[in-house]
Amino acid sequence: MNKYLILSAFALAVLISPNAADASATTTSSSTPASASCVADVVEDREEALLAAWTKFADAVKAAYTKRADALEDAYESSDKKDLKKAVNAAWKAFKADVKAARATLKKERAAAWKEAKADRKACRASSDVDDASNEKAEA
Repeated sequence: MNKYLILSAFALAVLISPNAADASATTTSSSTPASASCVADVVEDREEALLAAWTKFADAVKAAYTKRADALEDAYESSDKKDLKKAVNAAWKAFKADVKAARATLKKERAAAWKEAKADRKACRASSDVDDASNEKAEA
């Protein structure tokens, strides 16, 4: 629900730009309500893809923590110091690798979402006044 509320608010903010708010002003913008609507659809798709990527990342990190906790629990059941140390190190090494892989996947999926949105926005033939692509680097 929050996703749709945020997307609706964003779409409304895009549609109520300074040019749209002052209907009496002369504008050279080539954007039409149809192109703004097209961009709104592109933004919605992009935001859904980004949310899915972040959800996948969070699930992967949660699984890595669970896996590490289980491995450490098993490691501390050992009475041999060498085996204990080896198992603890293996648990942490696997955890670091899992989190690194999750980060790499997130980075790849975020880039793909923005790239697809950019291509789709171009198909809308909207002017830059209804585009938020410059905010890509501001994303978390």
